[in-house]
Amino acid sequence: MGLNQNQKSGQLKDMPHTQPSGTVFFDVENQDIYIYNMANIPVKVGAVIIENVVLSVDDWTLVGDFYEYDYENLLIRETSLLKVIPYKETMDVVKSSDIMPMVVSAEGTVKIYAANQPLSDINVAIEIV
Repeated sequence: MGLNQNQKSGQLKDMPHTQPSGTVFFDVENQDIYIYNMANIPVKVGAVIIENVVLSVDDWTLVGDFYEYDYENLLIRETSLLKVIPYKETMDVVKSSDIMPMVVSAEGTVKIYAANQPLSDINVAIEIV
């Protein structure tokens, strides 16, 4: 299925500054979606959800007072707002590990913190806003 007249795609640097309201632009480089608003200006919409991420019990590292886990994904940017959403089947591990609500993102990675060492794998979804 091809694009219609109100759907555009390309790299962000090539995105038109103004388009008719309702036009959709897909940034193929960053996987972002923009919709042109009533003022004909593009607005980034939606979030990307990476499902079925396994935080392996073997990949946590004690740094100072906390355990750290580095998850890598090319969709993560230094400016990304991230939510780590645990699946209910590993919620007991999340609670006993005391996973911290704060994460730190950098280009291509997010650092997740826990007060206690996880005793088994943790299954999560990661939402990138």
